[in-house]
Amino acid sequence: MRLVVGLGNPGRKYVGTRHNIGWDVLAEVARRSGTTKPKERFRGEVVEASLGGSPALLLCPHTYMNRSGASVLAACDFYKLNSEDVLVVCDDFNLPLTRLRVRGGGSAGGQNGLADVIRCLGTDRVARLRFGIGSPPAEWDAADFVLSKFNKTELPDVELAIGSEILAVNVYEGLFIFDSNRYGRDPSGVSGQLESTITDAGGEILASRLWEERRLAYPIKRQRKGTYWLAYFRLDSEEVKNINRQFELSDNILRSLVLKVDPRIVETLVSHATARPEGERPSAKPQRNDDDDDDDDSSNETADSEESTVTS
Repeated sequence: MRLVVGLGNPGRKYVGTRHNIGWDVLAEVARRSGTTKPKERFRGEVVEASLGGSPALLLCPHTYMNRSGASVLAACDFYKLNSEDVLVVCDDFNLPLTRLRVRGGGSAGGQNGLADVIRCLGTDRVARLRFGIGSPPAEWDAADFVLSKFNKTELPDVELAIGSEILAVNVYEGLFIFDSNRYGRDPSGVSGQLESTITDAGGEILASRLWEERRLAYPIKRQRKGTYWLAYFRLDSEEVKNINRQFELSDNILRSLVLKVDPRIVETLVSHATARPEGERPSAKPQRNDDDDDDDDSSNETADSEESTVTS
């Protein structure tokens, strides 16, 4: 189970403020998941939901922002979750309005609610989704700014970002062709290296599985058989170029194709990838264009098609 935490402050006067964007995001996730009325638990409100075909618990702590960690720790203790099962959604005034950034861990970056979660869990290996609320004007104190409400000009953009992007922020679909000889000798090692490349870059694996093994239409790196692997993952768009380069240099990977997924179909694709029996293809796969391929297989498709693989 994944615990998704939206940070904010309780009380009517804080409704709609920049600092409460975490609550607003979770409210939209709950609405789109068709979930039931929230329950009062863990010093907050909780809702059971499904994200990407997997069960999730949505938690909005009713402690004040700076005391959010106690609520998160109580939920983790009850469900026996560790820090890697937690995703914190919070505001960030260092990001432009509606800019989203995903990180798998690190410092709180001045966000006091996130800092308290890190303190209570005893580790900074806590995934976080930061929602840009814009920077305070020069004449504003930062504390006053985060407690202010979005103005009439900003509000439509904020609502659009929450409604159309938040369930699939920076979700990518990757199709990888492994060297079948290497995969056959060490399946978990080869697939594990792929997943580690993604998570070490701050990504989150949503689904990762064997697709099929088959003879290649033409030799790639002198190999005539490939093991196809499908993965869906969240990742900051700024990191895509870096991991594509690592895929290109990997001895285990013959070819790779990474594409950003349309937000409207993320949950469907991930559900298919996690639920479909082994050996049966998912309903959708990346569209390849092999017109430019030749026998020089020293580079991956991701490096050749930078414009299609790196999107913001």
